[in-house]
Amino acid sequence: MALVQNTKSLLLRCLQNDGLTMTNGISAVVRLPDALTPLTHTLHFPQGSGFLAGQRIHWQGDLMPGEAISVSLQMTGTTAAEATILSATAIVQDGITHAQVFHHLLTLRPFTFHLPFIAKE
Repeated sequence: MALVQNTKSLLLRCLQNDGLTMTNGISAVVRLPDALTPLTHTLHFPQGSGFLAGQRIHWQGDLMPGEAISVSLQMTGTTAAEATILSATAIVQDGITHAQVFHHLLTLRPFTFHLPFIAKE
């Protein structure tokens, strides 16, 4: 099996407040796939506060009604030359109900082509 080194940019839409009131003190922990190494300096939160510890993203903040939080991060790793499926898990606590667990499968393709492709000799 051929292996390729690649860097992937992830945009995780972690939380959205579908309620009618502001949520205070929501927290989320996202467990990242072991096969990829997070590039700490690329972690970005548009609001709230958070940090990266090992393979986990920790975030805490408040959300207005209808507001969503997305987290961006680049990860690097060596994967198979064919598409690889990795799993990621998020645990969300809103301080009112019980913790919720979300499981997601990530399909990583070793190459991505963007058209149109223009080359000049």
